[in-house]
Amino acid sequence: MSTQLQPVYEAAGANAIVNQNFQAVSPAGVFGMDAFSSSGLGWTYYGGRAFGNEVLPGGVTLAPSVTNYIVADRSTGVVTAATTTTNWNNTAGFMRLYSVVASSDSVFSWADYREAYGAAAAGGGMANPMTAVGDIIVGGTVTSGVAAPSRLGLGTANQVLKVNSGGTALEYGTLAGTGDVVGPASSTDNTLPRFDGTGGKTLQASGVVISDADAMSGYKGSVNRQTGTTYTLQASDTGKIVELANASAITLTLPNDLPIGFTCTLVQDGAGQVAVTAADGASIKNRQSHTKLAGNGAMAGLYVSTNGSGTAAAYRFCGDTST
Repeated sequence: MSTQLQPVYEAAGANAIVNQNFQAVSPAGVFGMDAFSSSGLGWTYYGGRAFGNEVLPGGVTLAPSVTNYIVADRSTGVVTAATTTTNWNNTAGFMRLYSVVASSDSVFSWADYREAYGAAAAGGGMANPMTAVGDIIVGGTVTSGVAAPSRLGLGTANQVLKVNSGGTALEYGTLAGTGDVVGPASSTDNTLPRFDGTGGKTLQASGVVISDADAMSGYKGSVNRQTGTTYTLQASDTGKIVELANASAITLTLPNDLPIGFTCTLVQDGAGQVAVTAADGASIKNRQSHTKLAGNGAMAGLYVSTNGSGTAAAYRFCGDTST
């Protein structure tokens, strides 16, 4: 929606209405050419407020017989003219005002490049600092509470937009550690992935399958075979088959610090009978008060049901057992 200024009619006091209209739109005149004061190679402009600064009326001297590029510093509002395009093309730091072709002693032609810009603590238009496909605009240098628009160029392949390490600005970069795990080109439906190597970033397929009905298949028990006459269960034995094989009697000690849910399968694979004994603080519960495997080829299950203090593991022992 546009706002109409006061209409001007041919009558007494028309000049007052004209002046009032100009006062209403005076912010648009900041940096505007002051044609009355400009002369020869002297280019003058109107003042006002821009970029949160008060801009005083002023002027610049143009170089003869060349194109002059007049710009305003976005952080200070200072106006300068140059025959090079360094500041002209730095639209993040400077606002383009006029391109002026000068003859040997006067202005030959000029083009107005001024655009709407934001004021302090307010919205408004702004000069576009983007120069290439993929650029984005971010807040740059802050002056009087206003961040000048700044160009952030497109990153390289596989980079992401992230906050820098200081938490002060946006940047493109590669995320380290997480987010870059890769797998094979294809997979078998419902198989569980597993790491390939020790790098922590490469996955491979496994033979373990969990169906859409949550049925698991394809897994194998890990076997820990012990051939001595004594062995103490380790936390790493959970979920394993512990084979105990010796011609002489074997003592299996159950420590007091294994956690609730620890479980394993015991197998006697030899003539030496396996006797299960609890370490200090631990306990064994068997329906028949058995503490041994029944003989060569016997198999029994074992799991920790409670361990409230962390040093009082209570084991359930059941299966092919004996006294």
